[in-house]
Amino acid sequence: MKRKITLSWKEDYPVDYFNVYRSREPFTKEVLPMPVKTTKKYYEDVVDDTGRYYYMVGAVLGGQQAFSDVLSVFVMPDLPTSSFDELRPLEPS
Repeated sequence: MKRKITLSWKEDYPVDYFNVYRSREPFTKEVLPMPVKTTKKYYEDVVDDTGRYYYMVGAVLGGQQAFSDVLSVFVMPDLPTSSFDELRPLEPS
């Protein structure tokens, strides 16, 4: 089942664009995954797998980049659903 993860952030100063970094493994700004470039102040990711995802946003202005902290998101598996055809009241014992 596909799930959507939405990140949003404030723009406290002018920027040219944002780089959104995403990985299934922890990372630092010294070793970055490939970014997704956007001018929006949000990012929507659609994932198929449960587990942990890591995100970081870089704000770029004039070729210089300022980074957010790394955010860790855990996607839970679907919970099983139950249905009951008939519910009976409990009988006293």
